[in-house]
Amino acid sequence: MTETCDTDSPHLIINVETTSAPVSDSAMTALIHQTLADRELSPATHLLDAGYVDAEIVVSSLLDHNIDVVGPVLADTSWQATAAEGFDISSFKIDWKVKQATCPQGQVTSDWAIRRDNFGNDCVDVRFDRATCADCFKRPQCTRSKAGPREIMMRPQAQHKLLQTRRQQQATDTWRAHYGKRAGIEGTLSQGIRAFGLRRCRYIGLPKTRFQHVVTALAMNVARIDDWLTGRSFAKTRRSAFAQMHFRLRSPCRRNSAAVSLLGAPRTDPRGRVSRTWLLPRVIDGEAHIRPWMKDTRLGKVVVVG
Repeated sequence: MTETCDTDSPHLIINVETTSAPVSDSAMTALIHQTLADRELSPATHLLDAGYVDAEIVVSSLLDHNIDVVGPVLADTSWQATAAEGFDISSFKIDWKVKQATCPQGQVTSDWAIRRDNFGNDCVDVRFDRATCADCFKRPQCTRSKAGPREIMMRPQAQHKLLQTRRQQQATDTWRAHYGKRAGIEGTLSQGIRAFGLRRCRYIGLPKTRFQHVVTALAMNVARIDDWLTGRSFAKTRRSAFAQMHFRLRSPCRRNSAAVSLLGAPRTDPRGRVSRTWLLPRVIDGEAHIRPWMKDTRLGKVVVVG
């Protein structure tokens, strides 16, 4: 589902796509953007889950539809970046005109080749001189190869530059606050499932199922427009009883202190039955209260203590 998220208008569902289970999220991004463009509903910014985003998608969305895709790109998983003490790809200067990379020690690459990776994506493979790398005193921070030189695999120029920029941006609080709006779509799915039966298919076959989803989205839009016109505010994220107790541990409890263990010690009653007391949380008028419940291990029953 694709919905609007402007603060000055109701959040309406503007596109629905239904696929079989094996279809990946990333395979649907281009189709979603083309559908929105055909309906003249292309957004300036599209907040997407990580599954819908990669460097190629971000670049193609900008070029084809002028849509700024905002979503977490994959982090650099190389050991140099993970250890934060080696020379990762961001430490190298890339000269795309002369097709040459320069390492932090000022050495330049000896090989520059364009090829395809295991997934069929275009990439650039660069390699430094073996003899130069062998004599470098920074070698332990650069490569773990015993005899080979440092090699770097990069995406094409546009994708590489965008990927490096997005990795820096998504580490900032400003980016996280902006991307936080995407969480609203989870509430949309919850509303569709809980209130409109979105998860249960009424018909057999993909075309009929998609028709059901479209009509369900239409019904949700009608309900949302009504809520907007009548001044009903957005619902807040639900919290389970246990989660509410966690956030209100300082609230007074009726029977036990907030620091009490959730699992009490085993005890034996006069009939020889061994049981444990589970201190289960209950929320009353917004405050967390702990009420002991006892599970009878002999009879398999749960009874209230006191």
